Amino acid sequence: MAKMLGINGGLTSINISGNHLCGNYLNEIIPRDITGIKELARALGVNGALTKIELSSSFIGEEGKALIRGALQGKAGFELLF
Repeated sequence: MAKMLGINGGLTSINISGNHLCGNYLNEIIPRDITGIKELARALGVNGALTKIELSSSFIGEEGKALIRGALQGKAGFELLF
């Protein structure tokens, strides 16, 4: 999905809420794998068409949220929902 977002110029909104994007959401003893979130953040940083992404209930943790927010810095009017 991240690869697609990095090259897609027509998609303006995406809802990927309710997905377990870090793999681990019940057992906090096992570290989250944020590899996918890092790739998603990179793609969001280069995508110029997307104006809204919904990630509520995606269990990305505070580190994942910070990565996404950082990628969207400077994109005025972007709607980000956690």
